[in-house]
Amino acid sequence: MKWVPERRLQWQDLLPADVLEGVQHLELLARRKKRGLAGGAHRGAGLGSSVEFKEHREYEPGDDLRRLDWRVMARSDRNVIKQFTMETSLGVRLVVDSSGAMAFRGKGVIPGRKGGLSLSKGRYASHLAAVLARIFLRQGDRVGMEVLGGAQAIGLEGRPQQLQRICRQLVDVVFHGESDLVEGLEEVTHRTKGSGLTVVLSDFLSPLDAGKLRRLLAGLKAKGQEVALIQVLAAEELEFPFEKSGRFRSLIDPKVSIRVDPKELRQTYLAKLEERRLMLESVVGKTGGVFLTVRTDESVSQALERYLQRS
Repeated sequence: MKWVPERRLQWQDLLPADVLEGVQHLELLARRKKRGLAGGAHRGAGLGSSVEFKEHREYEPGDDLRRLDWRVMARSDRNVIKQFTMETSLGVRLVVDSSGAMAFRGKGVIPGRKGGLSLSKGRYASHLAAVLARIFLRQGDRVGMEVLGGAQAIGLEGRPQQLQRICRQLVDVVFHGESDLVEGLEEVTHRTKGSGLTVVLSDFLSPLDAGKLRRLLAGLKAKGQEVALIQVLAAEELEFPFEKSGRFRSLIDPKVSIRVDPKELRQTYLAKLEERRLMLESVVGKTGGVFLTVRTDESVSQALERYLQRS
């Protein structure tokens, strides 16, 4: 496995037109999820589509044309959408792992993706987080983000500007070094108040204490949180297709490498990977959450559709 640098992005690059076009139909799945999580409706500060007028925002392709404010449009050259305070506003917290292992970029190809090559795990997780933020913000929910081992957390907010804040922080993430996933989630749990949804994006390959993780997820559930663990892996990590002996470089410290014979290691590695998957699936399942593995060589829209269908 090798360390492959990627070009620096602008925040808009996390929301390319082809990806947004591919996820338009997922907003219905997200609304169904919201109804399931919200339970008893309560008046919230989010922006939705009923109850009372809140503010305008610029029209975007895919918006419901019935929400266009024709009076404002007649007086100006702006196409604007009316937004309203709604009865239930879901709090969605996105948590992204910034460890060095997330910098690994496989050699797979995403079908239909401009440029062809798959993304690093970290970049792929950033795309998932950005698109999820957009989907939930567009349906009136409050979204926040935390980067484990990274920048200061972005608190829950429901205004349109929140999407840019989240994307700007995501493109600034440098995936390097070690991050203690359990310790990071302890901090997330401590800061989390009230019911909502917590989505954790990581490869979940670092050492994990199953007992501690179970208690953390149980703590989030006790606060009314549904938890989704989305494991982001490259095809090489899922299949271990290597044939020739060689040096494998550490993803945590690129200066460290060891010589291995992949044929001897493959069976043990794949068994350990399956053991980790079963542990995560069991721990999350016991708290009523969702565990899903996505590949960096599958389209972002396909990965998100699998998640929203499972949740």
